[in-house]
Amino acid sequence: MPFYEYRCEDCKKTFTMSELISEHEGHEKEPECPKCGSVRTHQLLSGFFAKTDSKT
Repeated sequence: MPFYEYRCEDCKKTFTMSELISEHEGHEKEPECPKCGSVRTHQLLSGFFAKTDSKT
């Protein structure tokens, strides 16, 4: 399950949410900030990490 990073415009807190891709694509509005409750949040561009069984 992928993690998505967000930043609150009001309190500047950065937070992470874990969602299925299908859940994430269906958002009509950005998620609520867990610190201040604001809905003025935006998704950050973050890195990608894939874990595989291959050792190469």
